[in-house]
Amino acid sequence: MMKKIGLDCTNKENIEKSIINDTTGRNENIVNFIKLLNSCNEDTWTIAINGKWGTGKTFFIKQCKYVIDHYNDEDCNKVIKEVLLNKVNINDINYKTIYFDSWENDNEIDPLISITKDISDRYKLKEEVQRRIADILTSILNLTKEGKVISDLLGLIRQDSKVKNPVKELTEILDSIIEGNNDRLIIFIDELDRCRPSYAVKLLERIQHCFLNKKITFVFSVSLTELSQTVKKFYGENFDGDGYLQRFFDLELPLPEPDLSNYYSQTEELKDNGERFYDYCKSVAYHFNFSLRELNRFYLRVNLIEEEAISLMSAGDVFGLRDELLYRILNFVSSYYIEPYLIGLKMVNNNKFNNFIDGINDDDIVNLLITDSVFDRIINQNQEIDIIHEMYAIIFKNKRKTKLSKNNGEVILSENKINLPSYFDKLKVKILNDISLISNNVNYDK
Repeated sequence: MMKKIGLDCTNKENIEKSIINDTTGRNENIVNFIKLLNSCNEDTWTIAINGKWGTGKTFFIKQCKYVIDHYNDEDCNKVIKEVLLNKVNINDINYKTIYFDSWENDNEIDPLISITKDISDRYKLKEEVQRRIADILTSILNLTKEGKVISDLLGLIRQDSKVKNPVKELTEILDSIIEGNNDRLIIFIDELDRCRPSYAVKLLERIQHCFLNKKITFVFSVSLTELSQTVKKFYGENFDGDGYLQRFFDLELPLPEPDLSNYYSQTEELKDNGERFYDYCKSVAYHFNFSLRELNRFYLRVNLIEEEAISLMSAGDVFGLRDELLYRILNFVSSYYIEPYLIGLKMVNNNKFNNFIDGINDDDIVNLLITDSVFDRIINQNQEIDIIHEMYAIIFKNKRKTKLSKNNGEVILSENKINLPSYFDKLKVKILNDISLISNNVNYDK
């Protein structure tokens, strides 16, 4: 049966396994980041781990959280201890961590409520402390009727006592909780760049104005480019979103690129199975510089169409068949080469995809195919680029072109022209049906 490919960050066993095998090649980055956290003390810190959507930011911070949470765990895997824990040296700090999914919480009244509730739950605060926090939040948010909602969310009965300086009182309560335990609290905030603009900005500003405790570090997993656009949607297109974020974050750290060779070898669905088709698909993936998420989605789609492509390659000498030689050649090239390329192209640039299938531009696939070893062996190298252009024109423009034939084991161009039979029109239709993943050639039972 069809299943998703790649890293599942909701499963702790997968996170542990990814660290043991260094699946993304980022173990060294985890160590260095925790060392950085160790040096960020005696003040409130806000750190942004910046990366494009789909680059594995969520997985990275969950790996970091896992390592921190298991530092003093005697039953922790020996490999993790030897490879990571013995290198980060956090014996002097009693870390506690919280993972906060902003997107999951952006329908709440105010992010301050959700974050404070998570802190309360993490430290298992006594009921009287939670009641006081409910009064403080009500005062900070200047709420009246909603004050009861806050108490209901916290599962409490409010005391309705006045709070003269709510931010100061909140800071003092957090001081007593965290410093009393010789802790440092790391709050990992994820998915903020996907939230409603009003919620995203409010969360940033609540943190900046309400969390003044020097024992808290906020780590944001975020695309700063997307978050800057979110801020501009809230304050107006002429607002300097980048400047706003630079004032908010103390440190901005680009997420290192993953080690794709390691990722391929550690991911079951991507392992080398000896098929040349997958070597070509790997070339397509590198050609488009896919993120981890894009890579997983690409192979999920490619795996559904690979059966026909591989069968065409293994059906014997495809280029030696006598009947309808040209059609058979183009059918093979379509399934084996063009369909994976178009799946990738549509993922990264829909306009270029439309131009390609409309017969406007084939330069990009030319650059890809002339580096493919299989294609190189079956096509006359002196005519390679011209032959690719010929094939493209026949499939996507249905134009009368120079004849393709075979000589000494290579496909070559002949001088005489041909008139294309009507069934050549079906090649383009077949390609588009196949990559839509709802054609008869797709196999879902894998």
